[in-house]
Amino acid sequence: MRIGLMSVCAADLEIDGVVAVAKEFGLEGLELAAGYLGKFRGEAEGPEWHIDTADVLASAERAALKAREAGLEIYSFASRCAADDLDRFESLCRAAASIGCPQVRIGVAGYDAALGFWGSIDRSRDQLSQAIERAREYEVRTVIELHDNTMADGVLASYYLVRDMDPREVGVIFDAGNARVYGYQPWPEALDILYDYIAHVHVKDMNWVRKGEQRVVEFSGPDEGLTEWPELLKLLAARGYDGWLSIEDYRGGWCAKNPDWPTALKVGQWKKYLDGILGKL
Repeated sequence: MRIGLMSVCAADLEIDGVVAVAKEFGLEGLELAAGYLGKFRGEAEGPEWHIDTADVLASAERAALKAREAGLEIYSFASRCAADDLDRFESLCRAAASIGCPQVRIGVAGYDAALGFWGSIDRSRDQLSQAIERAREYEVRTVIELHDNTMADGVLASYYLVRDMDPREVGVIFDAGNARVYGYQPWPEALDILYDYIAHVHVKDMNWVRKGEQRVVEFSGPDEGLTEWPELLKLLAARGYDGWLSIEDYRGGWCAKNPDWPTALKVGQWKKYLDGILGKL
């Protein structure tokens, strides 16, 4: 398995810094944020960071040049593109193809009470089919993420969305932290259901914590959360998985420039932890 960095969690860094941290800790690739507004990281007038969709071809080429110079592969665009924003998605696919990036993520809409569950699934399947058609022209794989507040908010829900579709054209980002909390299936069952569609694995973890009268999820570090990483990686290895493990750690806040939680600290911790597990497989 190959270890990379999902750069949405590197909001404290520009693309040069992302590349430098990845190289420093011996990572092999990058999943680059695309379309994330400056305001998400506290810059009211700031541009989109890492991949700027306002000038997407030039932005992608600059990122690819820096990655190549460091010996890094760009294996996916983590785009902020909505499910029905097909023109924007197509522009991202065109840019990805121009630099040899094989995958672009697109969003999945959430539950619509007026449609009900199955109607919401059907709507999202239709949107996904249209995205796949756009990406096909550029030989880029469309990927969705197992994520809360979408119709892909669990293992089975994600499968319902992509069932009967060609896994060469569509994949599911297996976010293990989300899968452990939302729509949980024991890991052997989860891989039985989704393995053929796994695009790559997000290395993220969470815990349930009590805040006042509510229980909420909070981001956790390696060996601190709910996900049984040694078990999951062993099961993946047994199935022959040799794809990407994409570090995604939001300790310190989602898209936050938090000096207490710099990207280098989080990447270093996860890389050491993953190396320890993979070295025993």
